[in-house]
Amino acid sequence: MLDMKHIRKIVTIFFLFASSSIFGQQTKYDDIISKFISYIKENDSESISKIVSFPFGRNYPIPDIKNENEFKVRYHEIFDDSLQKIIVESDIRKDWSEMGWRGIMLLNGIVWLDINGKLTCVNYESKYEQDNRIRLKNQEKDLLYASIKDFKEPIFVWETKKFRIRVDKLENDTYRYASWEINKDQNEKPDLILTNGEIVWNGNGGNHDYLFKSGVYEYKCDVIVLGTDVSPPGYLIVTKNDKEILKEKVIKNIRN
Repeated sequence: MLDMKHIRKIVTIFFLFASSSIFGQQTKYDDIISKFISYIKENDSESISKIVSFPFGRNYPIPDIKNENEFKVRYHEIFDDSLQKIIVESDIRKDWSEMGWRGIMLLNGIVWLDINGKLTCVNYESKYEQDNRIRLKNQEKDLLYASIKDFKEPIFVWETKKFRIRVDKLENDTYRYASWEINKDQNEKPDLILTNGEIVWNGNGGNHDYLFKSGVYEYKCDVIVLGTDVSPPGYLIVTKNDKEILKEKVIKNIRN
């Protein structure tokens, strides 16, 4: 019988052999990746703007990019010298991974393309965007009701048919829920404030919930990152003693 030392050795040799075989093979997405890399190398914002999936999300409160013209104006805010270097110097066989129906990612997901070559996500924040986000965050704080000005990071503001909902991350890394009737503004006193919220991830597609408890009530902000073309950005779901008493889809989403 093989001992664990020999088993580990066999597994390691198999993994190295399999990995070298996989990395050495051409994939059906090589042309897509090569074309994208060439656009970045040439600083061809015109061509890149035509393969972007809009709206193109940025970290809230930085506004999302709505169309090709706006993307071209803000191109260098996203693709700064550092990110361009990472992309241009990337190895198609080693640094890019096919992730099934989720698309193709660079490294640990810093850039995502879909299987048709559309640019769907950039999980990178340039120095310009970092500074801009801080500036916008401070501006936003000035517009809020006094008791909810204090937070670490804004997460989103949602509007449903009846409610305006705001979720923020606090300094202790928990989350706060504030809500108003839809006809009220955020500079007014919230109708409800809940703290000690938590985030719960649903699988590896990006969908997640923000959960808040108040006695027998639970308030869930069900965030839909990966859905269908007709999926809303999310749902507000309220339960009482684990029985659903309210569910409203998000009509407007100012997202993270």
